This record gives sequence, C-alpha cells and structure tokens, in this order.
Amino acid sequence: MGPRSAGPGADLPPEVREKLKALDDQLKKFLDEQRRAVEASQGLAKKPVDAFTPEDLKALNDLRSLQDKWEKFLEEALGDFSKLAQQDFSNPQMLRELISIKSDVTMAKDALAQKAVEIATALEDNGIENAKEL
Repeated sequence: MGPRSAGPGADLPPEVREKLKALDDQLKKFLDEQRRAVEASQGLAKKPVDAFTPEDLKALNDLRSLQDKWEKFLEEALGDFSKLAQQDFSNPQMLRELISIKSDVTMAKDALAQKAVEIATALEDNGIENAKEL
C-alpha cells in the first residue's frame, strides 16, 4: 500500500498533516463552544437590552470573551497556514473558509460589545456553518 492510498492528504509532509489534524481538532472544539454560545445568545436576544440583569451582562461579557479567544486562534491559524511550504494553491477553499469563520467571529464579538445579541447569534450560526464546511 503506497502513501497515496492511505487517504486524502497522505502525500503531505508530516508537519502539514499535523497542522491540519490540530486545526480539525480545534474546529471541533470551536463547533461545540459556538453551539453553546448560540444557545446562550438566543436566550439573551429574547430580552430587551435595558432589562438585562447583572447575570445577563456577565453572560454577555463571557460570550464576548469566547469570541475574542476564537478570533485570536483563527488569526494564528491563518498565519500558520500561510507559512507552510507545501500548500495546494489550486484549491484555496480552506483559506477562504478560515477567513470567513474569522470574519464571522470578529463581527459577532463586535455585535456583542454593542449588545446587538440577535445579530451576534446570526453571525455565530454562520461561523458554525462555515466550520462544518471546512
């Protein structure tokens, strides 16, 4: 059995495969955390902003911190992949999806900062869909 028959990416250098595996693991974690964030955001979106309790404001701040964490991770992932020696430039789909996910996360974080929870929820959903696609 040659290396090509081992599956997609088997012909990539080990360091590239490791990066892709790490990204896959992190994206799975991202999906879980984003699903929980969407649920929490949906609960907040049902309340008028001026009726937020101190607990609601803490939850909002926690959601914003979570988006900030993922924004930083995605920025690093984009930097890491741009430095890899072997990339498939004929198929830039992965890079486009990473950029799209990062954009959604950044906009969700900004919306949460402005207490625009309904907008943040929609953006968090977009991030989930893009991560699933990737």
